[in-house]
Amino acid sequence: MSDHHAVRRNALITLYKRGDPDVFEHAVSLVEDDSDRVREWAAIVLGRVDTDRARPELRHLAADDSDVVARAAQSALEDGAEDSGQGPAPRSARFDQPPASRRK
Repeated sequence: MSDHHAVRRNALITLYKRGDPDVFEHAVSLVEDDSDRVREWAAIVLGRVDTDRARPELRHLAADDSDVVARAAQSALEDGAEDSGQGPAPRSARFDQPPASRRK
């Protein structure tokens, strides 16, 4: 990952951790980013902030060519279904660790 991709990803995570009211819009703006890691974290943040409102973006990301992005988006959609009582799903990645898809 290039430095500018890491900066965008880290900025998004920081906005989320700080509870920035504009984090949803920032995450949406990264859905088409050229870095799969940035798109992955956009999916995670969108799922954490407002899965219902982010459903169209998460469905788009769930069809991403990158497996890591698609898995993150699918997990966010499933977590949102669990939160709304629509079915069970495990909680996705914590923000102080890499996404589960990259843990060894």
